Amino acid sequence: MTSPPVVIGVDIGTTSTKAVVFDFYGNVLGLGTTGYPLIQPQPGWVEQDPDEIVQAVVNSVRTAVDTAGISPSDVTAVGFSAAMHALIAVDADGNPLTRAWIWADNRGAEQAEQLRTLSFGRECYRRSGTPVHPMSPLVKLLWMKERDPDLFQRASKFVSIKEYIWYRMFGRWTVDASLASATGLYNLSARDWDPDILHFIGITPERLSPVVPPTEVFTGLQRDCAQRMGLSPDTPFVIGASDGVLANVGVGAIQPGQLAVTVGTSGAVRTAAFSPATDENARTFCYALTNDRWVIGGATNSGGDILRWLSESAFKGASDSAPLSVDRLMSLAESAPPGADGLLFLPFLTGERAPYWDPDARGAWVGLRLHHQTAHLARAALEGVTFTLRAITDAVRDVSGTQAETIRASGGFVRSPFWLQLTADILNATVEVPENKEASAMGAAVLALLAIREMDDLSRVNEWISITRRMYPDPERVRLYHQWFPLFEETYRRLRPSFQTLSQWQR
Repeated sequence: MTSPPVVIGVDIGTTSTKAVVFDFYGNVLGLGTTGYPLIQPQPGWVEQDPDEIVQAVVNSVRTAVDTAGISPSDVTAVGFSAAMHALIAVDADGNPLTRAWIWADNRGAEQAEQLRTLSFGRECYRRSGTPVHPMSPLVKLLWMKERDPDLFQRASKFVSIKEYIWYRMFGRWTVDASLASATGLYNLSARDWDPDILHFIGITPERLSPVVPPTEVFTGLQRDCAQRMGLSPDTPFVIGASDGVLANVGVGAIQPGQLAVTVGTSGAVRTAAFSPATDENARTFCYALTNDRWVIGGATNSGGDILRWLSESAFKGASDSAPLSVDRLMSLAESAPPGADGLLFLPFLTGERAPYWDPDARGAWVGLRLHHQTAHLARAALEGVTFTLRAITDAVRDVSGTQAETIRASGGFVRSPFWLQLTADILNATVEVPENKEASAMGAAVLALLAIREMDDLSRVNEWISITRRMYPDPERVRLYHQWFPLFEETYRRLRPSFQTLSQWQR
């Protein structure tokens, strides 16, 4: 008896790589996860070992294949999702000259600020759809050229983590249009590297990888990789797209007007569009999904990392009986009243991306009084993160011209009914949670099936998705947060000059 065909989705994330085996009905048959550390050699620098991530991909796929109990012949395709904005300098033999400088790396804050003051900086955003921010490979390259010119000249190519993995698997340098569109170097209209931006930096297209569609299919996997993964060298590998746009696919938010919210380590709000669009105020990004779909959105640095910080640092040892776990913090936050008795939290512990794009932004509780307890601080922190999602949602609605009243949710925060309800109340929208929690991996799998013509349209993904939970906005809390949110934004604006001064002291 032959086994039914399967497809594998691989999601190369910030702290781990996940490989998921799906059948053709969207059921999860096997899962493999491998974690890896963040390396912070200096304040504001955030790096990863690219070879460690290559090994994580191999290990995760092998574990998923083994747990699913499938043979190599059962696998019809493998699709890939990867985090955006990483930069690796490599030599002519493909050896890394640097670690991977990931999206959270803030070393280029000064270069980003300088570029934003130039008219060409605004033109870079308009052409590329990538905001001028230290996360951007464009800004990272400007930093390298200025601060380490020898490295800048020695590097043969500048690549992302997925490109490096692809080179190790297939011996070819190539990048999908989705990841390319998140570099700040790609022209959305021309669908290729922008010659004026490259000239501004001082590099040629030969120092970047050729751009291919996200549905590009590769075969000829290196035999040692195939053996370690438990796959055939002839297995079709689909290069896929970025994790953000594929999360939209994985939750079924693929039509204009459908919003997706993801909160894991960080957070994001996105919607699909049939043509690229940028914001006159440069609040949002615009990245490619397929040849006929784009994703408009914004990402925040804040998310579950704020809860971990509260648990592991801010409130460490605050309880005599037991450490304040994340679950306990959630319970405490839920016990406090909406608005946390007049306490605001600005969640910008690592600067901020959308919609402010301010690497100098800092965190703060504002309005503290003696009666405030741990529960108030925890609730204010969750409200602060969700207010940032509200600010991004407002910007996305403005740019896309849609007023979506339903949002698809994914990421670790879907495990908390309280946080989901808070999101519904602050965003004033119904929040739906699909059954599958691995949205980016599912999106990668669906795109792979589309590429090998086992699926005729992305909309078929909705056949894979069932909604397990819906949270409806509470009218009374909606009114309260509608009044509270402008104060959050005003507080940030008023404190911004102080944040800029503080950031100088912290460097």
